[in-house]
This record gives sequence, C-alpha cells and structure tokens, in this order.
Amino acid sequence: MKKKVQVKRAIVLCGGGSLGAYEMGVWRALKELDIHFDIVTGTSIGALNGAMMAMNDYEGALKLWNSISVDNVMQDGININADFFKTTFSLRKNSRFRKFLRQYFHHKGANIEPFEKLVASVMDPLKIKCSPIDLGIVTTSWPDLKEVDIRVKDLDVNEIIPYLHASSACYPIFPIKKIGKKKFVDGGFRNNLPIDLAVEMGANEIIAVELDAIPAAQFSELEDLPFVTKIVPTWNTGSMMDFRQEKIQRNMILGYNDALKAFKKKIGIRYTFNIPNEEQKKTIRELAKIFFVDLVKRNTRNFSEIDDILRFREKGQMSEEDYLIRALESFAEYAHIDYHQIYDIDDFLVLLERKIDGLKNNLHVMHAVSKVSEGKINKNTSNRALAFYIFNQIRNNKSIDEFASKYKKDARICIIISLLLSLKAYKEK
Repeated sequence: MKKKVQVKRAIVLCGGGSLGAYEMGVWRALKELDIHFDIVTGTSIGALNGAMMAMNDYEGALKLWNSISVDNVMQDGININADFFKTTFSLRKNSRFRKFLRQYFHHKGANIEPFEKLVASVMDPLKIKCSPIDLGIVTTSWPDLKEVDIRVKDLDVNEIIPYLHASSACYPIFPIKKIGKKKFVDGGFRNNLPIDLAVEMGANEIIAVELDAIPAAQFSELEDLPFVTKIVPTWNTGSMMDFRQEKIQRNMILGYNDALKAFKKKIGIRYTFNIPNEEQKKTIRELAKIFFVDLVKRNTRNFSEIDDILRFREKGQMSEEDYLIRALESFAEYAHIDYHQIYDIDDFLVLLERKIDGLKNNLHVMHAVSKVSEGKINKNTSNRALAFYIFNQIRNNKSIDEFASKYKKDARICIIISLLLSLKAYKEK
C-alpha cells in the first residue's frame, strides 16, 4: 500500500521595500481561505514579513504596515516616487532632501535607526526560533557578493534580528550591515525570490509572491514548477521606497485581490469580479461567443496584434470568456475605473457605460474626440477618445461600417468596435 505524500507548504516572499505591503494583502487572503504553511522563505522585506508570519502575528504586522511612514524608516527620510523626480533636485527648495543627504554621507547610507527601533518593537526572536513555522532568509556577503542562505532556527536568539537586517540592507540606500567581523548587503542582490531555499527546506507545495521589484526574481524558471502557485501584481505597484500610506493601503488591497484570483475564489485578470451565478455564467458565455466571433471576423489576418493587447500575462490558449473579460478590462482602463474594487459583472457593465458616457465632460478627451471624428487617427490617439467616439456612434445608432473598414488594421479599434457591437446585440436579444 502506497504511503500518502504529506503536503509541506511554503510561502516564498520577494524583496521590494515598501512594496512588501502587497504581501500583507496576500497574507490576509490566505487567512480568509484558511491556507496554512509550514515554511516561510523570504528576502529583504520578504524576510521581515516572513518573520512576522513565523510568529503568526498578522494583527501586529498589520498594525505596523498601517502606521509605517518614511519617518519611522529613515531619519530625515524621503519618499522616492514620481513626485520626487519632479521636485527634489532643486536643493535650494528642498531642505528635507539636504538633511537626508547629510545623514546619508555621515552614515554611509540612510540613517535607519528609526527602522531598527521599529523592528525591535515588533519582533520576538524567541518566538521566531521556537515557531512551528520554519523560517529561511537570504542575505548577501560583502564585498564578494555571495548568496548566504540562513535557516533561522540554526541562529542564536540574539542573532535573529541582526540577520533580518542583513537580509534587508538595501545598499546603497541603506548602509552595509555588520555582524561581528562579517558584512552583508540585501539578499536581493543574489536571490530575491528564494523558491529554491523553500524546496531545500522540504517544501513540496509553494505559494510564491513576486513583487515589481529591482532586481526581479533571478531564477524565474522556478516560478513555473507544477507545485508553485505564483501571485504577482497585476497593476504597477510603484516605487520600492515610497512609504506614503495611500500607496501602502492600495497595494495591500491589490495583493488581497490577486491572491483570491490565484486561488480561483474570484475571477478576472487585472480587475476582480465575484464568481458569477449560473444565469450570469450563461450570459457571459453567450456574450463571449458573439464578441469573439465578430472580433476574429473583423481582423483575421491581424489577430496577433489583437492577441498581444488582450493577453496580458496569460500563457497558452485563452477561452472566449477570457478574451471577453480582457476586452472589458481594457475598456475599463480607458474609462479609469478603479481596479481595487471587487465587482459583480452586471454592475460592472453598467458602471462601464456610465464612465465612458461621463467622458463628455472631459474637455481634453473631447478635443481628442473631435480629431477622431475628422479622421485624424494615429498610434498616439488617446484610447479614451477612441472609446468615447465609437461608443457614442453605436449608442446613437449611427453606422460604424465605414469607420471600421478604414481602420481595420488598428487592433485597438477592432477590439472596441467588436465589444460595443456585441454588447448592443446582446441587449437587443
């Protein structure tokens, strides 16, 4: 009689500074789904979040992320985001940046004393060491830049927090971390998503949480192993050094939504939808058939470009329903619909129509629409203008045939026309 293979599940957490908020959203989803793990491996912020997971202290970790700011990470710290590059380099106008530079040159890196105090206040090294959840972390030796994998249970209790800081020593922003005579920098230099370490520690089922971080995961082929469930942001999560609470909260929501989709508890690719009931499933199947047949017929020889727009990160063959969902999502992007919400499909269709119609109040979009109506269309033409123009023509029962024929090689236009015509046809059934 064959022995049943015992599942040993690991969660693997990527490094990525403030983007670690996304991992908190994933953790929330896993808790709701009652998914437990025996092993945690992580790099940098992934090591720190992983330590909180080993402690099984979700509430403590959530409290930390809900209160974190640049001031409790760095003395005289600065958020590095799009606004930073617009304003910071005028030193005469930015006294905070001058203070940061003074701290930086004095400490050979940002002064992270506030962060060290914050970590010390929430981490319990003894609880980590004695946890039934096995924690593995990655750091990088300096100056030879060799990967150092550490099973935390093998450390003395008083070494655990120093090595967590060694894993997250994001040099050159943070200073090099010294432990005794050894020096370390961020583990992300060598292995920012340590799936291999989880396997070495005995995992045979893995949840890998990747971030939009620099560097990207160095061993990306491991993410496609059959026993790996990969969760990766479906939207841009911003800068690794942006600790504004608004961005932190949005990334936590995104991580939550993406995790629910990864485990088939919600549907959608970039947007998130409740699983439809049987009547809604029938509606989606019928609408998808109308849409997809029209789309292929409209531009059979140029379908690869259409596929490139709608595929996103999907691999392999997509269903008609997948193409429909992606077309709806693309249209929603044009309308700037919030992707953090979880929608019912029926409500989403109503919102989509209302948002596109609302573009008539946007002077910038209407100026672009006037150019579209004059036939002044090129690759730089606003998607929002195209969407509104085509939507308005179809809504007012104006023929779109000549316009469609003229621009049949423009994949964006083909998708918008097929989607709106199929929605109209379905309504009229």
